[in-house]
Amino acid sequence: MQQNKTWKDIWTQKSGNEAELAWLKEKLINDSVTEVGDYLMKLNGYDSKTGTLKSDSMREFITKTIAPKLAGCESFYDVGCGSGAFLYLLLEDLQNKNANKNTPKTYAVGGCDYSDSLIRVADLVFKTKAINRAGGGAGKTTP
Repeated sequence: MQQNKTWKDIWTQKSGNEAELAWLKEKLINDSVTEVGDYLMKLNGYDSKTGTLKSDSMREFITKTIAPKLAGCESFYDVGCGSGAFLYLLLEDLQNKNANKNTPKTYAVGGCDYSDSLIRVADLVFKTKAINRAGGGAGKTTP
């Protein structure tokens, strides 16, 4: 007999186990953007059997489409942020573009999601970034 699962059940199962989180911490320390991005994208569900979206494709989309439209912005809030993959890749792009400036920008970022386990992953990721933590409204928030 098939068991009915809710979306919350599915996202809870997507959370990283202790070994994966230890691996993630190491990759964050080593600034392994592609590996971290791919892992976060996988946790967010971009690893389906019908098609996978890797962080390189998302980074290209961000660089060409999203970042130019957000050029003057200094704060970002992602509703349904999951593991924080989009915010992580967006910040990497924006911070890289500002790295050579005399006064690099510090961005305020935050997000919310109903998956406690994915929020814990996002919290881990954003503790390593030079950001101002932006709180949120109802529900679970990060960072």
